[in-house]
Amino acid sequence: MENRAVLLIDDEVPILELFSTILSEWGRPRGVSVRTAASSAEALALLEREASSIDLIVSDLNMPVKRGSDLLLEVRDRYPEITTMIVSGAGDLEEMSKIIGAGVFSYLTKPCHPTALIAEVEKGLALTRLKRENLRHEQRIRDELRWAGELQRTLLRADPVEDPGLEVAVTYLPLPELQCGGDWYEVTSLSSSRTRFLIGDVGGHGIRAALVAAMLKVLVSGSGSASPGALLERLNRRVCADLGKLPDLIITSLACLLDSSALTLTCANAGHIPLFVLRAGEAIRVLPEGMGLGFSPQAAYQEVVVSLRPSDRLVLCTDGLLEGLAASPAEAETGFTRILQECAGREDFNAAVVETARRSAKDGFRDDAALLSVRLK
Repeated sequence: MENRAVLLIDDEVPILELFSTILSEWGRPRGVSVRTAASSAEALALLEREASSIDLIVSDLNMPVKRGSDLLLEVRDRYPEITTMIVSGAGDLEEMSKIIGAGVFSYLTKPCHPTALIAEVEKGLALTRLKRENLRHEQRIRDELRWAGELQRTLLRADPVEDPGLEVAVTYLPLPELQCGGDWYEVTSLSSSRTRFLIGDVGGHGIRAALVAAMLKVLVSGSGSASPGALLERLNRRVCADLGKLPDLIITSLACLLDSSALTLTCANAGHIPLFVLRAGEAIRVLPEGMGLGFSPQAAYQEVVVSLRPSDRLVLCTDGLLEGLAASPAEAETGFTRILQECAGREDFNAAVVETARRSAKDGFRDDAALLSVRLK
């Protein structure tokens, strides 16, 4: 039988003893014990020692020094899993307002019948049990999300590039409450002068999106030296075959091959937002056509070749950096272009872009975000 405990608080000792007797006789065969306190100070001291074993607080309202409403406000803040109720005479409007703010479960007026008291105590104990079950469930979810986030950060860790003429920076920002998400990227050195970059976005948030992103990351890692278009076609066929039956799955990706000796960038796009080339403070938009991954196994991805110059900076990102900048995607892209141009000369380019975008977004970031920047030295 589960052991539960009720804490009775009342400065009138005869009433405290009466309620204790009633609840002890009812609770003993049910595994419910009773603790008592004759003041708010005594109750708080008891809670300091035994809060984890207290399931329900039944408090008087009109007590000296610290009134019952003030006590229960403190209990709400310090011990939110404990259910509280009031058994008292009539209170004034100010006290009633405090009681509502304290989240009191029930209010009984004195004198109250033992049957009514026991009925409310039973409900309060059941409510605390549900609260604690929910807290345990939420903790399990947080643990799973933390584990998924740690795994995702491990998978996303980019190895140093072999090309000494490139300066690569990556930033990944999952939603803090979820710790993982559907954004992903890959940096692969094919030779000392040829480096492949991918960035992608799996629609949705949390573990579901993170698992799909991890699968895509693994597929890309084993793709050899395929060109951007061929790589996206291979990814698309696998997504259609392996994930095609998953509902509401939207996956985009942008693949690039940078040849620093030829100063060229070959790009292919699968429904992703544009790539930007920052040159002399101006942002050049590059957007090859191509549908998102998983719509058709026959989809082809056209490659576009862009000529580069020394000191150019390539910027690949996900839409989490743009959302919130404006109501429409076009306006958001325009706003993000201004941010890139504003931060173009910063040594801490990625950090500057992220912070400026965060400040500019109406409600901050509402989606996970990834930013991959590559500067030709």
